[in-house]
Amino acid sequence: MSAIEDLEAAFETIQKAVSDAVAKLQEQSAALASAVAANDPAKIESIAQELTATAASLESAVNPPAAPAPVVPVSETPVAEAPAAAPAAEAPAAN
Repeated sequence: MSAIEDLEAAFETIQKAVSDAVAKLQEQSAALASAVAANDPAKIESIAQELTATAASLESAVNPPAAPAPVVPVSETPVAEAPAAAPAAEAPAAN
């Protein structure tokens, strides 16, 4: 595949994910409106939890967690040598 084809394929994948997310949010919104109209507190709470989970899923997709820093075994960790001590300053001679 050429670079442009790779880019187009990635764009299509992202567009599909966005479309799926919009559809899911629209479904949850409609279900919430129905639960409110029916005055069904249990259903409202259930949908609120679904919306929270959906929001968290979208957040992690948009802002994935940073990869952990690689662990370097202690035996491979370079040790800096201590700088040489500066010569002590001599006190002025007493007259």
